[in-house]
Parts: sequence; structure tokens; C-alpha cells
Amino acid sequence: MKKYIRKIHLWIGLATGLIFFLVSLSGALLSFTEEALTIINKKYLYVPESNLPRAKVEDVIKNYEKAFPKENIFLINTYKESNRTYDFFSAVKSGKKDADGNDIFEGFKMVYANPYTSETV
Repeated sequence: MKKYIRKIHLWIGLATGLIFFLVSLSGALLSFTEEALTIINKKYLYVPESNLPRAKVEDVIKNYEKAFPKENIFLINTYKESNRTYDFFSAVKSGKKDADGNDIFEGFKMVYANPYTSETV
């Protein structure tokens, strides 16, 4: 009987250990998303400093909407650092409408824009 209880204890312990590991890993990924994006997208986050004046956010939005007409911007991040790009988070339209006539989106996208030239990087 002791043998069976040990095996049951082993498998229950391994299963709960796996669950705790996955919960901890997903929590760490959520906590450090910004740092991970900074490491992965470093070449997009910074541009060479320029003596040009920084473009207005409205101009950057117009260029973005011209380049990506099927997308809706829902978040823009601007930074005080002079060599840091603007971040755009947008939803990609599928071209379909739901029953109420609202656009259906098929995914999300993150794009970076040069703060001096208003061009997407």
C-alpha cells in the first residue's frame, strides 16, 4: 500500500509542480514584457540624434495612416529622449463588419516612427 501512495504522491507532485512552473513563467513574461521588447527591438527603438526639430505627433499620425490605411491606432508612446522613436500600437482591420456595422479586427501590430522625419522605421 505504501508503494502505491508514494507513486500517487510523486505524480500529483510532478503535476502541481508543472502547473506552478507555468504560472511563474507566464507571470515573469508579463512582468518583464517591456524589458524583453527593448532587448529584441533595440534597432527600432533608437535613431541617430538630429538637429532638426521633432515632428508633431499629428504629422507622424498622418504619415502612419497614409502608410497603413487598414489600421486603427489605439496607443502612441512618445519619449523625452531625443533619439527615441515613437511607438504605435494599432489594430489591423479585416475589412469585414459585424452585425452592428463595426469593423472586425484580425490582429494587433506595433510600429516605430522616427520623431524627426515622421517615417516608420
